[in-house]
Parts: sequence; structure tokens; C-alpha cells
Amino acid sequence: MNYGVIDIGSNTIRLNVYKDDKLNKTLFSKKNVAGLASYIDNGKLNERGIKKLVKVLNSHKKLLNFLSVDKVFLFATASLRNVSNHKEIIKTVKKETNFDIELISDKDEANLGYLGACQNYNFKSGITLDIGGGSTEVVSFENGKVTDIYNLDEGSLSIYTKFTDGVLPDVGEYRKIGKYLESKIDITEKSMNLKEKNVIGMGGSIRAVGNILQEMNGWYHNLDYDLEDILDLQRRIVVQDPQALKIILQVVPERIHTITAGSMILSTILKKLNCDTVHVSNIGLREGYLLNKISK
Repeated sequence: MNYGVIDIGSNTIRLNVYKDDKLNKTLFSKKNVAGLASYIDNGKLNERGIKKLVKVLNSHKKLLNFLSVDKVFLFATASLRNVSNHKEIIKTVKKETNFDIELISDKDEANLGYLGACQNYNFKSGITLDIGGGSTEVVSFENGKVTDIYNLDEGSLSIYTKFTDGVLPDVGEYRKIGKYLESKIDITEKSMNLKEKNVIGMGGSIRAVGNILQEMNGWYHNLDYDLEDILDLQRRIVVQDPQALKIILQVVPERIHTITAGSMILSTILKKLNCDTVHVSNIGLREGYLLNKISK
């Protein structure tokens, strides 16, 4: 059986197609950078944002029909969870596309992300970290069980939109973001019951940082990287190092505007938890969500 999963995020809307429960390999993947968070006015997703969402979903619907997918699941995270008109949006999507969107809570998002990411690693304890466009989830685990969850109602796109006027933050904006995140993120190694400093990272921002660093440094190993690597990348972006910007445009052009904010959320959390190395997982929330659906 072929399963389709559509993940409606604040920055991207992604369609993945899987064969049975083989979550490590996708039969097909399509990503649209919709930037829904940028269409929020006074706490509501505006008409342009709703039309953008419907347009993308209808394009995915055509692909799903062509691919003969047996079962399709759609879910939304902070992209719709954080807007007051989410019920109206879900009804409109149903009418215009015949798709049913499941709105998942921040707690479910954290748990399902953990479920997916841990399929790749056998760490006894540690944390999973998922940085999306509109929210960030940190989950501590021990002996295969979740011990604590921390949700930050900010992500790479929301921070970019809040603090940056141009494409890239200038030095002043960079400092403002740093001060804001330092005061906003109130977790510690102790508060998260962290026994071992194993960090499993997932989500577009964390994978993008890994891809950029891999190309920038000529790495041929996996995408794991350290805190100092992240801080070096931030410094090179802020001073607008031509080589760094060229590599970002080559590797992840759609994230040129959000990569600084995403990497700053990541580095702030690592420093707060006194952790250094990020182990990058190629599967996460979408796979955990599907695994949960299949098991039911």
C-alpha cells in the first residue's frame, strides 16, 4: 500500500509518498515554499494565504491521483494552530480540495517528531529537536520514553518576519534576535531532565544547516555538526561572506532568508542545554505521524 502524507508547515508544505511502512525511503517527495506565516494579519491567515494553501494542495492532489496513492493524510502544525480562523480554513480546504486537515497540538507534534527521529538512532537517552517555520519542539527521552517536552512558539520564519527588514539580517538585527531568543528560551539541562547529551535534530532548518556546512567544508560524512560550526556559519552570513552566500543559494536557495534565524534558535538551545553535537535525522515528524496512523 502507498501512503501519502502532506505536512502543512508555516514555511513549507511538503508531500511525501511512502511504500508500506518503509519510512526511511520515500517513493516521491515534493516541497512548496508557501510561507504561510507571512500571510498572517492580526492573528488570522488572510485571504491570500488561504488561496495559496488551497492552490498548493490542489497541485498535490493532481500528483497523488497520478501516483495512485492508496491513503492520504494531511496535518497542520503551528501554521494553522496559531491562527484564530483555523476552523474556517479547514472548512474552506475541505470544500475546495476535499482534503481533511488534522490540526495537531504542540504536544502531539513533539511526541510524533520524537517517534519518527528515534527510528534512526538507538540512543538510550537525550533530546530530539525540531525547528519548524512557526514553532520549535524539544523532547527529552530516557529508555525509550519521553520525559519532558518544551515548546517554543517561534520558528525560523516567524523570527525572520519579526526582526528582519531585508533578505538577510544586518548586525543590529542579528543582535536583537540573539537577545530575544536568550530571554525567550527558558530551558536548562536540569529542567529538561537531560541525562546524556545526545541531540537528534530534524526539520528543514537543521537539515539545511547540515547541507550548507557539508558543502562549505567539503565534508563527505553524514550531516552531524557542532555548535562552533553553527556559530561560524552565522558569522559568515552576518558579514555577508560571498562564498557562504553563494553556497547557501546553491544548496538551499529557498531558505536564504530564514537560515540565520533557524540556526540561531538551534545554537541558543544547544548553549542553554550545554550540548555541542547535533545528530541530523533524515526522518522526523511526517514519518512519526504516519507510523502512528499505520499502528492504529
